[in-house]
Amino acid sequence: MGVNYFGTDGVRGVAGVDLTCELAFRLARAAGRAFRPQRVLLAQDTRLSGPALASACAAGLAEAQLDGTGRLVVRPSGTQPLIRIMAEGPDVAALHALVSRVAGEIAQEGR
Repeated sequence: MGVNYFGTDGVRGVAGVDLTCELAFRLARAAGRAFRPQRVLLAQDTRLSGPALASACAAGLAEAQLDGTGRLVVRPSGTQPLIRIMAEGPDVAALHALVSRVAGEIAQEGR
């Protein structure tokens, strides 16, 4: 029998064991590809795993917009009070636009 991550209130699991950043990234990327949302609200609780899982979801949703032609990593810096955004793909203009949009959304949330 396969693993069931979905409970009555969403994805469930022990953070870092069942519920990893990789899983959060992949689920968000799949949701982004399937639903093509114009705007998304990411919420998190107060557990220590919240920021990392939220960043993974944001990166997965943003990468979905690249249609499989690139990748985007959004993560908190380990040494500075900032968020790092790294992107790669064949269309530099599209990458700049995506990174600018993600950075703008992050800045808006920080206000």
